[in-house]
Amino acid sequence: MRRMLALLLCAATVLTSCRPAHGSAGAEHRITVAGVTRTYRVHIPAGGSGAGPVVLALHGALGTGEGLEALTGLDRVADERGLILVYPDGFDRSWADGRGVSPADKAHMDDVAFLAAVLDAVRRDHPAADRSRAFVLGMSNGAMMAHRLGCELSDRITAVAAVAGGIPATVAMGCHPARPPRMLDIQGTADPLVPYTGGEVTVPGTGQQRGELLSASDTATHWARLAGCAGPPTAAALPDRVDDGTTTGTLTWCAGQVELYAVTGGGHTWPGGVQYLPAVVVGPTARDFDASQVIGAFFAR
Repeated sequence: MRRMLALLLCAATVLTSCRPAHGSAGAEHRITVAGVTRTYRVHIPAGGSGAGPVVLALHGALGTGEGLEALTGLDRVADERGLILVYPDGFDRSWADGRGVSPADKAHMDDVAFLAAVLDAVRRDHPAADRSRAFVLGMSNGAMMAHRLGCELSDRITAVAAVAGGIPATVAMGCHPARPPRMLDIQGTADPLVPYTGGEVTVPGTGQQRGELLSASDTATHWARLAGCAGPPTAAALPDRVDDGTTTGTLTWCAGQVELYAVTGGGHTWPGGVQYLPAVVVGPTARDFDASQVIGAFFAR
């Protein structure tokens, strides 16, 4: 188990040292918010006018924005969809997602204000950007931060996509968005870090607790309730095209206002992305769908 923990911690090195084969996450920009200088990168669609909506893409704990692009290939989707993709970097490689356990939370970083300022700065630098829509996506700690933005920045965020991260219980309790965003949640049932069934996030090998999350089902139901969805969700299954040890079922509320992709057998991974560590460590990466493409289509509705 200690070896597994060491490998999990090495994930940060893997994700931040590799570089995408296609495009890049753009040049580094700096911004100072509440006296702290932070960084972010911007990808403008190849050959585009920069007239699309802005997407904030939030990496996981111990990661970077550049590493997230390498993991997901999101730049390709941005090029296809005309999205302005922004990769902010968390404080000490973490986000203040409300659980109170991350370096950013412990340093009392106001990441809601930081990300709102980044959105403003990108729109200022690209006057043609669509002002009527803005999106946020994230993985793991970044997914949890994306949920928080959906609660606290609902006047500006149109839709949220979260991969491998439910909503923190403390955030859910205080979540009263004036205009609930559309929500897409993608989670694996065999995630060794983020429990699909909810409860305490526990670091393998140490027993260290990292805050409580709602289950994948309760996370989706939370957003469906806020959206005023009536009646049960519509269930469906994706074709099992690849023998990868995973299958995926979907639940949809309010004709697509809220969607849950439940990846049976899926790990702490990005479906369709890089298997950044062996499946025995982080669980398998689903290959029946590409999360980046699904998110792009969800945002485009």
